[in-house]
Amino acid sequence: MSEEAKEKILNAAEKEFSVKGFDGARVDKIAKAAGVNKALIYYYFKSKKELLKALYERLVHSGFSSFDLTALADNLSGQENEKEHEALHKIISFLDSHRDIIRIILMESLKGNEENMLLDLADFYIKFADDGIIENAENLDKKQFMMTELFTALIPMICYTLFKDDLQNRISVSQDEMDHYFMNSMKETHFKSHKK
Repeated sequence: MSEEAKEKILNAAEKEFSVKGFDGARVDKIAKAAGVNKALIYYYFKSKKELLKALYERLVHSGFSSFDLTALADNLSGQENEKEHEALHKIISFLDSHRDIIRIILMESLKGNEENMLLDLADFYIKFADDGIIENAENLDKKQFMMTELFTALIPMICYTLFKDDLQNRISVSQDEMDHYFMNSMKETHFKSHKK
């Protein structure tokens, strides 16, 4: 299958999942929107679940490759700088632009199946530590690092992305104020945990 056809299928699937949710999405509608026949989708992806997993993998790879991990790693050694703030904003913007598919991935992860795409991100954090991006990685407790990253960084950022608009309306603040409060929360929780 050509990369162009694969992208068309994945883009159509993302739109269908975003509008109908995972359970309500229909492969025939995805095929029609992508301009391919339904059998071709099943030939390459086998199931609707595999389509969602391919979307997840595309999202994770494009996200991790576009983030300034070095700026965030600098913070792990106790340095605080403007690059870190910009890197966090970039991650939040990325998550925000993919909010619909992230919502679907979160809902599917909460179903309690043996496959949990959200927790599969633990592998990326272990790779992050193994790749030597972090200073003194050889002394790092990788399991603790993974737990800290998942539960004080990734999941709060996902929740912030998904709920910020409703919360902003409830507490009557601007988007800039919301981002400011969230960034302060990250500094008081996540980044402080790395400075210990």
